Amino acid sequence: MNEITALFQQWDLDERGVRDRMYRAPNPRERERWHALWLLARGWPAAQVAEALERDPHSIGQWLTNFRQAGPIGLTFEQTGGPPRPRSGAAGPVEGGPPEADRRRRQKRASIWPTGTGRWCGSSSSSTLAASSVAAVA
Repeated sequence: MNEITALFQQWDLDERGVRDRMYRAPNPRERERWHALWLLARGWPAAQVAEALERDPHSIGQWLTNFRQAGPIGLTFEQTGGPPRPRSGAAGPVEGGPPEADRRRRQKRASIWPTGTGRWCGSSSSSTLAASSVAAVA
């Protein structure tokens, strides 16, 4: 029995259970982490697992350390980058909310530039735009 198998038993898992978790992981990141553990249990060296998964060997070691310390919870993925999650009460259409509030927000966003500044604000007709461009050339 290798170290990984003993580690699985500590958390009441076996190779088959790890493989099932790999297939049922809620996102690709967690699936990849379970896959790494499964390959390690099959006897693959960490460097070969890292190469197969196109990850840094330190990442594989970190996943193994996290699993050793916290078990399956240590492999969960937490979003740390990208745009922030929307706050409750943030601007945007709310289902079941008053439609007039959504209409006012859209009107406010559409009129960022005041009319007459030479910037398009969505309310000018093509004849107005043509007249303003002739005046600008003259």
